[in-house]
Amino acid sequence: MTKEWFDKLPDSMKKQSDFDNAHYWEQCFFALPPSLAPALASPERLRNGLELVKNYYHANGVTSGCEPGGLLSKKIAGRAERGAERLLRAIPFLFRR
Repeated sequence: MTKEWFDKLPDSMKKQSDFDNAHYWEQCFFALPPSLAPALASPERLRNGLELVKNYYHANGVTSGCEPGGLLSKKIAGRAERGAERLLRAIPFLFRR
């Protein structure tokens, strides 16, 4: 995150952040994913994470699971959901949703 990036944020987001210490809360937190996602949420990393979950479930006899958390941003949540759907369909094993 650069100072130029921060300076372009709306005032409401700036009030919920501490740029000098790289702390971002609530509204400002949701401004981070577009910059961080390419490094943290690449298709390969997401696939590896889903494989880890699948292996954990299979090794421990887990028969169901869910994600109890959620995102307040429908735009971000929708993108995440579509990405997970594509990855789950691409993995060659039964994993019903």
